[in-house]
Amino acid sequence: MLDQTNLPSSALRLSSEGREKEFFWGCLPFVVTPPGVVRRMLELARVGSSDVVIDLGSGDGRVLLTAVKDFGARMAIGYELREDLIKSARERLESLNLQDRVMLMKGDLMDADLSETTVIFIYLTGTANDRLRFKFEEEVKPGTRIVSHDFGMEGWNPAKVESFEGHKIYLYVAPRAFEKPSQKPSKWRLKFWM
Repeated sequence: MLDQTNLPSSALRLSSEGREKEFFWGCLPFVVTPPGVVRRMLELARVGSSDVVIDLGSGDGRVLLTAVKDFGARMAIGYELREDLIKSARERLESLNLQDRVMLMKGDLMDADLSETTVIFIYLTGTANDRLRFKFEEEVKPGTRIVSHDFGMEGWNPAKVESFEGHKIYLYVAPRAFEKPSQKPSKWRLKFWM
């Protein structure tokens, strides 16, 4: 039986409703990404005016706001479960008059619509990345850049891995990131029929 004594009340409510996936996402911690790391992630992804950026687990919205304000992204969308973080991000984007280009969604990351997305940002855990991996493999368009902060995608081939200010940044490009290397024929092949 799950020990529920130290879980947030939102996690208890979701658990009691039998909503396992929301329970899982709701228990992920919010860890602030330093501004320099945010900028470097956006630079590595080469975010520009034609990009639709999505941040899965957008926290206080700093990746979204920087993508639109400083890198000129066409649109930025954040998915977050914590109401307090969504509220503070909304207040900040309204103060910067960016509400027409930044959308904040309260919802499950697995329900995110990735159909128009060109760049995806995640700062989750290795286990959470594993859960999202199959969604990405099935839903993202060719050429979509996926940037993961500190945790790589197991079994994927990064286009670049960079250490920056004590953090690790992984850049993946679909579909190359999740294609298996082609098998080269062995030169030690036996011929049974001649």
